[in-house]
Amino acid sequence: MPTAAELFTQGRFTVRIEAVFPVQKATDAHETAEHGSHRGKIVLSVNDAQDV
Repeated sequence: MPTAAELFTQGRFTVRIEAVFPVQKATDAHETAEHGSHRGKIVLSVNDAQDV
């Protein structure tokens, strides 16, 4: 059975990202996670180039 990394490399495994928050907005990210209506992962970005 292929591993998740192999499936990802083949483009057959994806992770849904619901939202990306800069680390300075961790409280907002936590509130979003607590709300429970998200369908994907909530990501905290610690790299300024990735902040949205």
